[in-house]
Amino acid sequence: MADAGTLSRIGGTLKVVYGPQYVVDQQNKAAVTRKDFSNTPETARVGGDHYEFSVKVGGNRAAVQFQSSDGPLATPGRQNNQKMQVFDRMLTSNIRLFEKDIRNSETAPQAFVSTLDDEVNNAVEDAMKVTNVDTFLDGTGIRGTVSAGANSSNQTLAVGTTFGQFGSRYLQKNDVIDFYDSTLTTSRTGGNGVTINGITPSSGGGAATLALSAAVNTTTGDIAVWGNAGPNKAYMGLWGATNNGTETFQGQSRSTFPILKGTVVDAGGNGLSETLLDQLFSGVETATGDANTIKELRTGQAQFDNYAALGYAQKRFTDSKLDKGFQELDYRGIPFKKDVDCPPPAIFGLNMEYVQNGIPQPLNWVDRDGDMLKWDAGFVAWKAILMEMGNYCYPRPNALGRIQALQVGNNYQR
Repeated sequence: MADAGTLSRIGGTLKVVYGPQYVVDQQNKAAVTRKDFSNTPETARVGGDHYEFSVKVGGNRAAVQFQSSDGPLATPGRQNNQKMQVFDRMLTSNIRLFEKDIRNSETAPQAFVSTLDDEVNNAVEDAMKVTNVDTFLDGTGIRGTVSAGANSSNQTLAVGTTFGQFGSRYLQKNDVIDFYDSTLTTSRTGGNGVTINGITPSSGGGAATLALSAAVNTTTGDIAVWGNAGPNKAYMGLWGATNNGTETFQGQSRSTFPILKGTVVDAGGNGLSETLLDQLFSGVETATGDANTIKELRTGQAQFDNYAALGYAQKRFTDSKLDKGFQELDYRGIPFKKDVDCPPPAIFGLNMEYVQNGIPQPLNWVDRDGDMLKWDAGFVAWKAILMEMGNYCYPRPNALGRIQALQVGNNYQR
């Protein structure tokens, strides 16, 4: 293979060699937890109006009492069953290709790959990646929090241990995002969204900077959300499922029925310790009465590495490599797994029996007319639409929990 000097002397006599015969992909496309959700045997069937399942939030304990032999019986109560409701949401993607480009790449020996195959295959991977990010979040589509408001095409995103301070971790160049006020009510772009032209990741724990396609007038604390379709369109992820607030979750108020709350252990910016892990297990055990509820722990690189560095005496290592971006240790015999899209300050305690993937329409290409490719009217071009309908369902949220606000080293920030 020639160097620059060779090309300047005899470049006109040399043939260009195309190799290797594939495109080297530098993107992060690992979507491990999303695939695990898809493989969960307890798959809910969302369809029709909505998916509904019954949960027991109270029993007849009012009828149980200690009493004297001649005392009256207690007034009986009833078992309290409530219906939880999950409404499906829709994920879409689309591609557009010109006929000339398709033909040129189908048989030309100079082509690295078939343009059509490349667009089709990678559209599926991109959709899986976006869904994997939201698998760990709260259904809002949040991607970051504005660090310092400005009327500018350059916007800063906070990096920290608070939920939403993700920096540029979940973003790439050419992504489309929108900015909303902190209540997720008012779009700062009028609902049009903006394209990311460039990203300067966090350095030394400072804010990340986005170069946008247009100026946006933001306020400190505004929320960056995915796409231009608005907030609250994403699947309800693990952060929402493990909350312990007073919000309505799956159609039921956690204030009215506190038994529906998850366990939240706040580390307050401190480093990972065995004590915090034990508090997570004990909190879920207290909520459920079952010491064996948590079946796995899932986290990102920061806490996975912190855990490995703790050096507990008990055996906890395995050398299994399960998937790209995904390895496994264990804590007291419970698998301790990592996923690149888990928020760095968090660890989730899960039981996949209570994490269901409600998919009435799996991710696939729209082909009701028998053909995936549709004519793009007015052009010698074709388009195709990728679609999935569904949502995640959590029949027993008090069996789930998380540790939050863990200390994160600067080298893990983006």
